[in-house]
Amino acid sequence: MAADPLFSGPRFLRSLWLLAASLVALLPACGDLDTPAFVDCAIAPDTLDFGGVTTGNSVDRTFTVTNGGSKALEGTIGSTCSDVAVVGSSSVSIARGATGTFTLRFTPSTAGSRTCRVSIADCGTLTVRGEGLAGNAECAVSPTSLSFGTVALGSSDERSFTITNTGNARLTGTVTESCAEFSLVGGGDYDLAPTEAATFGVRFAPTSGGIKSCTFDTGGLCANVGVSGTGQAPQADPQCAVSTDSLLFGTVAVGQSATRTFTITNTGGGTLSGTVSESCASFTIVGTTTYSLGGGQSATFTVRFSPAGEGVRTCEIDAGGGCDPLTARGIGQAQQADPLCVVSTDSLLFGTVVVGQNVTRTFTITNTGGGTSSGTVSESCADFSIVGTATYSLGGGQSATFTVRFAPSSEGVQTCAISTGGGCDPVSARGIGENVAASCQVDTTTFDFRDVVVGQSVDRKVTITNGGLGILSGTLTESCGDFSIVGTAAYSLGAVQSATFTLRFTPSATGSAECTVNAGTSCGNITLRGRGVPPPECELSVQSFDFGTVDVGKHEDHNFDIRNVGGGQLCGTATESCEGFAIQSGATYCAIPGTPFRLRIRFQPPRAGSFECTVDPGAGCPAITVRGVGR
Repeated sequence: MAADPLFSGPRFLRSLWLLAASLVALLPACGDLDTPAFVDCAIAPDTLDFGGVTTGNSVDRTFTVTNGGSKALEGTIGSTCSDVAVVGSSSVSIARGATGTFTLRFTPSTAGSRTCRVSIADCGTLTVRGEGLAGNAECAVSPTSLSFGTVALGSSDERSFTITNTGNARLTGTVTESCAEFSLVGGGDYDLAPTEAATFGVRFAPTSGGIKSCTFDTGGLCANVGVSGTGQAPQADPQCAVSTDSLLFGTVAVGQSATRTFTITNTGGGTLSGTVSESCASFTIVGTTTYSLGGGQSATFTVRFSPAGEGVRTCEIDAGGGCDPLTARGIGQAQQADPLCVVSTDSLLFGTVVVGQNVTRTFTITNTGGGTSSGTVSESCADFSIVGTATYSLGGGQSATFTVRFAPSSEGVQTCAISTGGGCDPVSARGIGENVAASCQVDTTTFDFRDVVVGQSVDRKVTITNGGLGILSGTLTESCGDFSIVGTAAYSLGAVQSATFTLRFTPSATGSAECTVNAGTSCGNITLRGRGVPPPECELSVQSFDFGTVDVGKHEDHNFDIRNVGGGQLCGTATESCEGFAIQSGATYCAIPGTPFRLRIRFQPPRAGSFECTVDPGAGCPAITVRGVGR
């Protein structure tokens, strides 16, 4: 059949082409199409494994969100686990084509494994895994004793001490006291993460006179704090006390001089004011002459004797302020070639001194003649001693000062004749010993060493403080097989002094042990407890694993549980050095019985082929063999 000329030939094809062009012209441009905006995002990685983290501590991990869609990604990050939180803002705002990085923090409050989902805006969820590991809190208290000294009634003074968590778990407790005149400044509760510290103020407000002491219980694992102070009744009116009623200058060559000192003390309250003065030809006040003294304050004044001629010279020194006057006396002597020794005083009065403490007084030897005056100051008395240099060699007009110490060993009046040597007059020393009872304070009376591996040792420290004024003496003793006192056990403590001793627990067998340490007659007993446990022993959930076939550039993870089926802590670090295999975060561990450590190993083949690796879990555990094939 012949073709219809209308539908064939060049003219038909041209007509068909013109029709198609017309139809195309009627269509809208592509840019005018109303295409809807969309979100297309990716989370990398899709799983965050925090590994094992000690309770109270924190570990951070990051992940990224990439927005490959045509509109901005807006929203928030939400977690279903109370132990997992977003670091910083939880808001998500990522422009199209952009990538955002976010950080999650795992802070386990209890031991054990947990898995949760974290939602990221409209992008989906991220799987989070982690395990809380049990830790041990350790407490350090500094200082363990506070001395307030003397505080007037109606007044108060404050001191402070610090509690520091030196362990790897949270440390909580409450500082308490039950003493009327000592109190905490502020709250007593503390909740400390590892390395954190809290400072507590203590106020001493005496309501009656005398020595006061108290023990602050710091709670939990912490050593107690012993505090002490003395209440003193205030006196409203000033009271003047002059250290001596006479100044003896001895013989001084004409043209030379000698000095003596005396002290004015306000033994009352208020303010004691006055001016020291004289009106004598051969005596002068050297330096400051006025004073204004609060309660308990003192001022020392110097008088110089410069004889204008030979013979005895005397002078009344007005001490002012209602104080008793002093009599100054000296002898003027013509210059001579021979040495002439003059001692500043013929007596040293030490007053009342507590047994175990000491007080010093001084006197001066002067060569008021010529030549050289030589000698040695000495004594032969049990409670008196010469402090420092005892010998002298003095040219004309030269002086030397000597110190005598009174340290009473018993109650009662003590006297001593001090020989000054060199033909000088002796000096009489006198003091009174007063015996004040010591007061023993032990910072803790019970120690729990907890679990210690048989054959190993753990030390604890105990501090003994003398809260009284006498001498506190004693020796720590014990007769227990597994407990011992390390180093010095004896002590002899003056007022407010402390001594620290080390107690050691070395269990020889498994099971509980207890010991009583006698801290001395005045200090009572200290109870020690502990438990011997077997050494740690490693057990693996599996010793080999086959990852199978994994595509090159991708990875697979597998967990291995390391269990401590013995006692104590099983501590180690897992290591490997194989191509294609890697240990994920948290390779170092300390596993306690009942709480395994989860070791995560990743297989990520860098190329096609078979791979095998031997992983050393550490801590004496058997090796783990892993293998896989890259595709």
